[in-house]
Amino acid sequence: YILKVIDEFLIRHKCSSDHWIGLEMTENQPGRWVNGTIFNKLFPLRGNGKCAYLDDVGAATARCYTERKWICSRKMH
Repeated sequence: YILKVIDEFLIRHKCSSDHWIGLEMTENQPGRWVNGTIFNKLFPLRGNGKCAYLDDVGAATARCYTERKWICSRKMH
C-alpha cells in the first residue's frame, strides 16, 4: 500500500519536464537524499545512474550532470 501512495504522490506532483528529486546513489552503498537520510527503497528506480529524477513513468537514475529542473533543495558542493 505504501508504494502505491508514494507512486501516486510522485506522479501527481510531476510537471511536464523531468526533475531531479535530490537522491544520489553510491556504488555498493544505499542511496542518500540531499538532507543525508538513507534511501529506504520504498519505490523502484530505473537505470544505473548516480542521481535520481522523476519522469513520466516514475523515478529513474541518470548522470548527475544531465540538465534537469529540481523539485527540492540542491546541496551546493
